[in-house]
Amino acid sequence: MLLAAITAGFREMLDARGVLEADTLVRAMVPVSIRSPGESGLLTNRVSAVLVNLPCGEPDPVRRLQLVHEQMDFLKGSHQAIGPDAIVRMLGLAPAVLAAVAHTALRLRQPVIHTVTTNVPGPPIPLYVMGRKLVEMYPYIPIATGLRVSIGSISYLGELFFGLTGDFDAMPDLEVLGAGIRAGFDELAKQAARI
Repeated sequence: MLLAAITAGFREMLDARGVLEADTLVRAMVPVSIRSPGESGLLTNRVSAVLVNLPCGEPDPVRRLQLVHEQMDFLKGSHQAIGPDAIVRMLGLAPAVLAAVAHTALRLRQPVIHTVTTNVPGPPIPLYVMGRKLVEMYPYIPIATGLRVSIGSISYLGELFFGLTGDFDAMPDLEVLGAGIRAGFDELAKQAARI
């Protein structure tokens, strides 16, 4: 559902720019866990990435969701992840998700990917710093090597928080992307309520 909402955000942004067509795709690098079922609960990070074509040209929100879901299932099942977890070991102390994303982005040349999109499960319990409760958490995914926008999301205490990072010159309409993502969630929730 997350990637479908992000697809809706890009759809809105590209439509506002006047460049949206029926076959418009945005290529996203998406980190995925490659842990085996037997590794559940271990304190290791086995993170890699897949390249996903976000079907921005598809007008039907349910069909967009279906296309993204089918693609992710296929990519995860086919073991086509880029850069196995050896990348994480090579990068040492860097956080695993960001390290895998950054390393893969450096290896690839544009326009193979247009954006990086992450979804990190955060703590379901409150965190405190010096006795003060953390109430919100916003991720930051750096952009480099020709990327113009990145989208990070993290859950915390049952809420989902987004961090959008955009190149100042290339993304003057970053707020349109953010509003489109929000509208994408609303659109899917409305469709789900009809079922």
